[in-house]
Amino acid sequence: MSQLTYAAVFGLYVFGLASLAYYEYRGVDDSSDYMIASGNLRSSFAGISELFSAMSGFWLIGITGFAYVVGTWAWIAIISQVTGWVIMYYGVAGRLKRSSTVVGEETLPSYLGTLFGSKLVLLIASIALVVFETVYVSSQITAGATALQPFFDLPWMTSAFIMGAIIVLYTGAGGFQAVAVSDFIQGV
Repeated sequence: MSQLTYAAVFGLYVFGLASLAYYEYRGVDDSSDYMIASGNLRSSFAGISELFSAMSGFWLIGITGFAYVVGTWAWIAIISQVTGWVIMYYGVAGRLKRSSTVVGEETLPSYLGTLFGSKLVLLIASIALVVFETVYVSSQITAGATALQPFFDLPWMTSAFIMGAIIVLYTGAGGFQAVAVSDFIQGV
């Protein structure tokens, strides 16, 4: 395929994400809409979205590189990841959703702070969330830039800025609902 074809497909992809973000943005009235999709996102949909989101950069770039380095031992990472998904989906997600609804909190740090009645727990959980989500989003940007770079013969840093801008665009505009829907669509 030519670079023009790649550019057209990529342009349609970005247009689709921007359209989705705009569509979801119209339904955002408050922080509950933005952060947790008003709590109306079905757990099966959210679970599938999380699965595809985690699989994107990790499975495209991470696990293939890991398998290249360590060989068949990479199956241990795959089995561990799948086991973690099953435990989280069947053992934790439903109970956490029900409990956080009763407590009335929208984020995991605020839920833990309220549950334990401690501002220190809230602070530690908030710092942990910022640190780990920064690493996670950075790895997604890295994976996207690594995949984008050879198609357009761009410097890696330029590719990383493009991917970061796209992520900020649809996440910042549409909130959790836009992220969940885009992860679901991209995974299917």
